[in-house]
Amino acid sequence: MLVRQINLVKGSKTDVSKATREEWRARSQRAKWSTRNPAMTAMIALYDNLLREEWGDRHCQIIEDTSTAPDHIKELKGLELLRWSHDLAPKNIRPISKEWTADYYVRGSFQILSIERQVGWHPDYVCLTEDNQ
Repeated sequence: MLVRQINLVKGSKTDVSKATREEWRARSQRAKWSTRNPAMTAMIALYDNLLREEWGDRHCQIIEDTSTAPDHIKELKGLELLRWSHDLAPKNIRPISKEWTADYYVRGSFQILSIERQVGWHPDYVCLTEDNQ
């Protein structure tokens, strides 16, 4: 699903490589936290809500801006959103805690959410990924 989501916006091999690496790092960190301290599961869920909210504001704007646009514009705007999740989101969104500021956690968490189809890059990702639930 990670690759499929990126392919919907014509992402590059570099986009896929970064996303895969950061997803693996974030997933590993989540597993460590949850294993060592089950209370962290609730903190992770709250942070995921924050990420979905930050993404949602941008994604809704893209949907509005591209409602009558051709596919290549939707793909371009979606690619910009994907790259925002890698380049700017870690700098613009507060870290999960003051003690934990690793950029890969934000980047990778967005990829985890995209695999779960809770976020997506293309404005029409929900429809375009329905058969892979």
